[in-house]
Amino acid sequence: MKPDLNIQNTVPKAFWYHVNQKPKSVANWHKIDGIWQLQTWEQYGQLAKKIGLALKSSGMKKGDKISILSQCRMEWVACDMGIIGIGGITAPIYHSNTSEQIRYIAEHSEAKFMFIEDQEQLDKILKIWDQVFNIKKLIVFDSYLPKDIPNVMLFSEFIHTGLDDHSFEQHIDKSDPNDVISFIYTSGTTGNPKAGVITNSNVISSIEHLPKMLDISQKDLTVAYLPLAHIAERLLGHFLKLVYGNQTAFAESIEDMPNNVRQVGPSIMFGTPRVFEKFYAKIATGIADATWFQKKIYYRHTGYRGGIKETTPEKLSSKKPEEALKLAVKRMLPSGALAKKQLTKLKIYSGTDHPHVAQNPEIIVLSKLNKKNIARI
Repeated sequence: MKPDLNIQNTVPKAFWYHVNQKPKSVANWHKIDGIWQLQTWEQYGQLAKKIGLALKSSGMKKGDKISILSQCRMEWVACDMGIIGIGGITAPIYHSNTSEQIRYIAEHSEAKFMFIEDQEQLDKILKIWDQVFNIKKLIVFDSYLPKDIPNVMLFSEFIHTGLDDHSFEQHIDKSDPNDVISFIYTSGTTGNPKAGVITNSNVISSIEHLPKMLDISQKDLTVAYLPLAHIAERLLGHFLKLVYGNQTAFAESIEDMPNNVRQVGPSIMFGTPRVFEKFYAKIATGIADATWFQKKIYYRHTGYRGGIKETTPEKLSSKKPEEALKLAVKRMLPSGALAKKQLTKLKIYSGTDHPHVAQNPEIIVLSKLNKKNIARI
């Protein structure tokens, strides 16, 4: 069951389709107090609706920009859907940005509200609080709130400030493919960050074809862990599920991602080469320090002999991707309540060509997609 993207031709419409058609199906998984908790499409939709209505009650108008300053987490995508659903424009900020970089994006985007993750991010904002004149309110995800700072509110309290006047659904029905839904800022390594403008039609035209190319279905489970301020995770770990409604597990952090992968057992995992180089390096270090008996067990179960001693992350570029990554994923077995599948599909995204990519259809270069006019942002 999937939406007709000629009818549900905007991000909010595709999102609300799943909320209405499969309310009791699982949409997301996230950890609360160390335990994986599920979130149904109905719960996902109601949270996004509460966020949207709270923003409206706080004075947000159609076309206003709202920033999100946080690592990848469930609240991030819920805020994104709430902002877009009520007619706003999401202007995300990398959680690693400095106070000055945050000030520039907040000022450039003319953000009226800002969702922030925790005390660390709030402290960055407080350093520039007297310079960000457009921001009317800060909403903090985690339970941290200085008592002497005005216009700062806890997320858990903010979502209950809206009035359900059915305007959220009305905004969704009126959403247009040409509506701007987000700015995507560059990293700013060669100057001030530049904003790419993303419309509903940009996203819909991309997600319409990607599931078939990447062999994704409703039964798949993915792990989201990369920054959602970047279009890669935003598209692949967030918007893409609006086609088939597959499940997403949100890693606790990038550092905790390897453990989270073992716990949830995803069927598909997206990542950059650097991510899997880290997997490889950790395994290589562990094998190098292992006893001869442990090494023998490892080689017997993986069927990979010798290469661990000869290959280093620096030499990965000269090896076939399937060989270089074999150590990282061969024995990535799931465990825990969610573990039903082994990691069966591995997608690697890179901006460079690799002579061996064509030999393994499960390893895809993202830059190839634009050349085929299939995924264009």
